Amino acid sequence: MLKKFKRMMAMTLAFTMFLTNVSCSTNTATEKNNGEMIHAVTTDKAMYDPGDNVEIRVDLKNETGNDFTGTVEINAKHLEYKVGSTVEKPFSLANTEDDRIIVNWEASSTDFKGYMLEVDVKDSSNNLIDSDTVGVDVSSSWTKFPRYGYVWDFTENVDAAQRIEKLKDYHINALQYYDWKYRHHKPVADNLEVWDDWSGREVYGDSIRSYISAAQDSNMVNMAYNMAYAAVSGYEDDGVKQEWALYYSDNNDSGEGHFKFKMADETPTGITHLYFFDMSNKEWQDYIFAETNKMFEAFEFDGWHSDTVGEWGEMQTADGKTLYVKDNYTEFLNAAKEAIGDKYLVFNPVGAQGIENVNISDVDVLYTEIWPWDRDKDGELYDTYYSLKKTIESAREESGGKSLVIPAYMSYDYGEANPGSPFNTSAVLLTGASVYAAGGARMELGDNGNMLSNEYFPAQHLYMTKELEERVAKQYDFIVAYQNLLRDGQTETTNRIEVPKYENTPYGDPDTIWTYGKQDENYEIIQMINLLGVSQNDWRANDGQKETPDKVSDFKMKYYYSNEVNSVWLASPDNNDGRSQELSFTKGRDEYGNYVEIMVPSLEYWNMIYMSSDASDGVTNIGTGLTQLMNGYIESGDVSGPLVKQLTDTLNQAHHHLEKGSIVQGIKYLEDYLFYLTKKTNDRNVTSEARDSLKETVEPLILYLSDGEEEVTIPAEIINGGFERGDLRGWNITGSNVGVDGNDVNSGEYKAYFWSDKPYEQKIEQDLSRLENGTYTVTAMVKQSTGTPTVSRMELSGFGGEKVYMDIPHGEEYLKISGTVEVTNGELTIAFHQATDGSTNLQIDDVEIVKN
Repeated sequence: MLKKFKRMMAMTLAFTMFLTNVSCSTNTATEKNNGEMIHAVTTDKAMYDPGDNVEIRVDLKNETGNDFTGTVEINAKHLEYKVGSTVEKPFSLANTEDDRIIVNWEASSTDFKGYMLEVDVKDSSNNLIDSDTVGVDVSSSWTKFPRYGYVWDFTENVDAAQRIEKLKDYHINALQYYDWKYRHHKPVADNLEVWDDWSGREVYGDSIRSYISAAQDSNMVNMAYNMAYAAVSGYEDDGVKQEWALYYSDNNDSGEGHFKFKMADETPTGITHLYFFDMSNKEWQDYIFAETNKMFEAFEFDGWHSDTVGEWGEMQTADGKTLYVKDNYTEFLNAAKEAIGDKYLVFNPVGAQGIENVNISDVDVLYTEIWPWDRDKDGELYDTYYSLKKTIESAREESGGKSLVIPAYMSYDYGEANPGSPFNTSAVLLTGASVYAAGGARMELGDNGNMLSNEYFPAQHLYMTKELEERVAKQYDFIVAYQNLLRDGQTETTNRIEVPKYENTPYGDPDTIWTYGKQDENYEIIQMINLLGVSQNDWRANDGQKETPDKVSDFKMKYYYSNEVNSVWLASPDNNDGRSQELSFTKGRDEYGNYVEIMVPSLEYWNMIYMSSDASDGVTNIGTGLTQLMNGYIESGDVSGPLVKQLTDTLNQAHHHLEKGSIVQGIKYLEDYLFYLTKKTNDRNVTSEARDSLKETVEPLILYLSDGEEEVTIPAEIINGGFERGDLRGWNITGSNVGVDGNDVNSGEYKAYFWSDKPYEQKIEQDLSRLENGTYTVTAMVKQSTGTPTVSRMELSGFGGEKVYMDIPHGEEYLKISGTVEVTNGELTIAFHQATDGSTNLQIDDVEIVKN
């Protein structure tokens, strides 16, 4: 037996060498332009309601040099978990021909979730030719995960649909209509077909209607921009009373007389200044709220984006009362929200001055324009990467969890002095990473795909290079796919993080790796931003310069955890098209506490590492558990640590390029049998009976994996069907209301359960492949004893025939359910599915399959 087991491991080594070759030949994110097939992957909307159809648009161009016949495969992931089944669509393209392939995917019924869709193109022999990813936001409202953009060009016959299409591809889910209005105090003109704005630009009503219509088709929100407390010359003729005005106080050196702000030296309309009024004045509120509601009557706007020019010191009213404008924000905004009803409200406390008063108001989305010379309530300047993070964190805490949108205009002076120049790629990506990692969002992208460098949105001084466009697009895909780890209830931790090879700090200091921790109910998270080789930590890069961080690879990091860690994942917008990659780790303890030591494969700009107490489900790679089991329980000089590590590391690198069926399932079988051995023996020697069982099941599979020549079938067996691992390894999970525990089991030590006191839809499923065709019976012990579900059943599908459903009845005891199918394609998916209005359970144990 030992000789045969050595042979099996030699074949495993051959397989390892094969995988190494595969992983070296695949495309990376930065090599996308050199792909042979996929030109772009987009979706038809910016976000989706739960249960919507998602139209995935795969733009292909055949650059293989030959005519091509193959398949587009799409797999959905929520964080590290696969969701649902693979969606496939065959196609053919002549050499150099291009085409758009439409593939439909049904969004989850769970609200406020982010997904990454992995898109693979395979040839007729199932070889991977090209791959890409795209993010999908399933949210019924934009307010939880805002991604704010803008439009400003309302000239006649503007191609609004094309401009909205570009923003939709960045997943922008709300638009600010900048300077669309007639006058600040009178936003709606008497003539709704054409009017001039304050600067004399012509604005066409049909252009606004075209933008709104195209945005609605893409599920974007339309926000009408206007000042909260300002008017322009001629305001008295429109009913604004001078007695509502604000004046500089005697203690204010900023100016004298009526508080005003200069916009231009001269304009065709003669309008050059904004004049300000008392936000706390009830008559002014009634006036401006009434004018605001006229916007909603004239156009199908969804809300009001209300602006200020910031805090300018002590003011006084016409009757001599002194005040600071920011002190009135909360009361004004609460009154505004009540006045506009079900419309959205966004407000801009410029420079974050008075932001604490906005954070506790009834605004729907937080927004603040950041300037580096302003100071926070602690007296610190808003000029560094860390200052952006602090502002976002404070806003989240004070608002009860809202995500702050930050307009932070990059390379402002450089853009004004050098119009027509490109943005510095590093400057933009580092500022973006600083905001997104902290749980915020940017206001940076506008119509026709432009990026802001100035607070006057029509001023398009700088442009994005092709590389920057692609990298920013990947950042937006990333913040959509991982929105539930970035800004969905996470709180900051002070857990110790060490990077022995490089200096790291939690403050974003120059020439360091910026590291800090967060956590939520399910994960502990490390944000890691690369400032190595970056000499200044100023987010603005006002001179247009910023060094590219020194990319580093293969370095260790120690994280001192709060909760048990059994799996570690890395995701980055800079690598692997944002896919999650499982990392190997070891555990230890020292004077600082319990830690995991993680080998980080690379860091370019921004990595996010997330850790769970759940063990890996074994779908994407073997993980450290296999290494420990093989070394710990199989005594043989040939089964050595380096060999197993080579196999594990190679699978880590190549997992998303592997054949989705036999290889993945084979790894699960190998891991499951090694787990079985640990349960059956109490010492380091494996019994001959156990070795025989392992050999008979795994050796033919390893032979197949090693050379691909011998076609084999895999024995019909469900991985972790009794949940005796104490987790859900082997099962794909949709939903979050599932677990494994040792209470009220049918047999053994564990069972799986669904439960929540709130409405939920939950599914677990397992895909079996390379089965011998024939008749199979699947059985399970189930118990559904509380609540009344709308759906509760076992589902059998994917076997080449119509789906088979076995309803699970309500009852106080476990009962056996069974279903029989005729497998004609070597595949079978077994699922347990329950939907409920709440306070409903389901218990599952002893899932088994038998070939009849």
